[in-house]
Amino acid sequence: MQICIDSNQFIFGIGGTDPASETIMSLLPVLEVVIPRLIIKEVTRNLTEAQTRALFTLLNKTPQVKIVDEPVPFEVVLKNI
Repeated sequence: MQICIDSNQFIFGIGGTDPASETIMSLLPVLEVVIPRLIIKEVTRNLTEAQTRALFTLLNKTPQVKIVDEPVPFEVVLKNI
C-alpha cells in the first residue's frame, strides 16, 4: 500500500518538535511513500537549510519514497478542504 504523508509531519519530524512525527520519519525506510512535489516545496520553505539537507539525506537513503509531479486528484482536494 502506498501512503502520502502530510507536509506538517515532515516539518515537525525533521524539526524535532513532535515525537510522533519523528517516529514517522524513522519509519520511512519501511514504508512505501509517494510525495507530491508540491509537498516537498512546502516543506523546504518551512525548514532551515540544515533541516532541508537532513530531509534530502533521509529521502536519498529511502529508495521506496517517490516524489511525483502529478497534481493531487481533485476529489482528494475537495475531501480535505
